[in-house]
Amino acid sequence: MKTAKFFTMILAAVFVFAHAVGGAFAANERDALHYAEMPKCVEEKTGTEFLAVIKNESENFCVGTGLRIQYIFVEVYAAAFYIDKNAIAELKNHKGNLAKEIAEGDFPRIIVMKFLMDVSVNKLKERFLVGLKQTMPNPSQKTKNELNSFLDTLKDVKKGEEISIYFGYYVAGEMKKNLVATKNFVVDNKELSVGLLYLWFDDRPASPDLKKNVLKNLGGK
Repeated sequence: MKTAKFFTMILAAVFVFAHAVGGAFAANERDALHYAEMPKCVEEKTGTEFLAVIKNESENFCVGTGLRIQYIFVEVYAAAFYIDKNAIAELKNHKGNLAKEIAEGDFPRIIVMKFLMDVSVNKLKERFLVGLKQTMPNPSQKTKNELNSFLDTLKDVKKGEEISIYFGYYVAGEMKKNLVATKNFVVDNKELSVGLLYLWFDDRPASPDLKKNVLKNLGGK
């Protein structure tokens, strides 16, 4: 079983980064014309531009942007949030807690953060841990270990650099709904996936603008 699970994870990693890193970012804003309701993907306060669509095993459209601010006025990063095209229509018709559905749903999502200042790896780790104490207060030991593995892949970020996190992914046509993946990390863990997504979609989100704009563009509050 352990061998099979390991093979599955390696297979997932290959597909995630062969498609997501190698080809996904070649998409451009013209692709968004095929989905007329999508807003332009620009963070308005800073003018930071993002791709309107990210293509991999699915088409993921930008559904909102926002700004991460610390200490009242320090602009840390601009962010864009993407959702699988096929899930957008269902979310627009969702009658319950839309933020909860986004964080806990079974469809591909991507958060892209473009940094507006240099941030040290220690500060990055600190902010993730502070947020996750709120969104994931009592993680399992397995999740603690995999969170540590995620944190170990982080590095100092320079102004203008990006961090993208993928949540859920189609691997050879099969939906791996609990995958969490970055350029250097991939794991199948729903608890970690939900905990990370709630950093932007709980009651005290990292970027209130991002949450507000995503919900508004999907017809929620």
